Amino acid sequence: MNRDTLPPHVSRLLPSPWPELVAVELDSGHRFPRHFHQAYGVGVIDQGGHRSASCQGEVDAFPGDLLTTNP
Repeated sequence: MNRDTLPPHVSRLLPSPWPELVAVELDSGHRFPRHFHQAYGVGVIDQGGHRSASCQGEVDAFPGDLLTTNP
Protein backbone atom coordinates (compact mmCIF):
# COMPACT_ATOMS: atom_id res chain seq x y z
CA MET A 1 0.00 0.00 0.00
CA ASN A 2 1.50 3.35 -0.93
CA ARG A 3 0.95 6.75 0.67
CA ASP A 4 -1.58 7.79 -2.00
CA THR A 5 -3.95 4.95 -1.06
CA LEU A 6 -3.81 5.45 2.74
CA PRO A 7 -6.78 7.17 4.38
CA PRO A 8 -6.17 10.70 5.69
CA HIS A 9 -4.93 11.21 9.23
CA VAL A 10 -7.84 12.70 11.20
CA SER A 11 -7.89 13.16 14.96
CA ARG A 12 -10.58 14.84 17.00
CA LEU A 13 -10.67 15.76 20.70
CA LEU A 14 -13.91 14.62 22.32
CA PRO A 15 -15.60 16.28 25.30
CA SER A 16 -14.72 14.80 28.69
CA PRO A 17 -16.38 15.45 32.05
CA TRP A 18 -12.99 15.09 33.78
CA PRO A 19 -10.20 17.63 33.07
CA GLU A 20 -7.46 14.99 33.53
CA LEU A 21 -9.04 12.66 30.96
CA VAL A 22 -8.28 13.32 27.30
CA ALA A 23 -10.58 11.59 24.85
CA VAL A 24 -9.52 11.34 21.21
CA GLU A 25 -11.09 9.81 18.12
CA LEU A 26 -8.46 8.81 15.56
CA ASP A 27 -8.91 7.65 11.97
CA SER A 28 -5.56 7.21 10.32
CA GLY A 29 -3.48 5.20 7.93
CA HIS A 30 -0.36 6.87 9.37
CA ARG A 31 2.47 4.61 10.49
CA PHE A 32 3.99 5.99 13.66
CA PRO A 33 7.65 5.19 14.36
CA ARG A 34 8.46 3.36 17.60
CA HIS A 35 7.68 5.75 20.44
CA PHE A 36 6.52 5.94 24.05
CA HIS A 37 3.61 7.56 25.86
CA GLN A 38 3.81 9.87 28.87
CA ALA A 39 0.43 8.80 30.24
CA TYR A 40 -1.74 5.69 30.42
CA GLY A 41 -3.89 5.09 27.38
CA VAL A 42 -6.96 2.99 26.68
CA GLY A 43 -8.46 2.55 23.23
CA VAL A 44 -11.03 0.49 21.39
CA ILE A 45 -10.73 -0.49 17.73
CA ASP A 46 -14.10 0.02 16.04
CA GLN A 47 -12.97 -0.50 12.44
CA GLY A 48 -9.80 -1.36 10.56
CA GLY A 49 -6.82 -2.64 12.51
CA HIS A 50 -3.75 -1.65 14.45
CA ARG A 51 -0.26 -3.09 14.76
CA SER A 52 2.15 -2.01 17.47
CA ALA A 53 5.37 -3.15 19.10
CA SER A 54 5.65 -4.13 22.74
CA CYS A 55 8.21 -5.83 24.93
CA GLN A 56 6.29 -9.04 24.05
CA GLY A 57 6.77 -8.47 20.29
CA GLU A 58 4.32 -7.29 17.62
CA VAL A 59 0.70 -6.90 18.69
CA ASP A 60 -2.20 -6.88 16.22
CA ALA A 61 -5.62 -5.46 17.14
CA PHE A 62 -8.89 -5.67 15.23
CA PRO A 63 -12.45 -4.34 15.63
CA GLY A 64 -13.72 -4.98 19.15
CA ASP A 65 -10.23 -5.23 20.66
CA LEU A 66 -9.17 -3.09 23.62
CA LEU A 67 -5.72 -1.44 23.53
CA THR A 68 -3.83 -0.23 26.59
CA THR A 69 -0.53 1.63 26.95
CA ASN A 70 1.66 2.29 29.97
CA PRO A 71 3.67 5.48 30.40
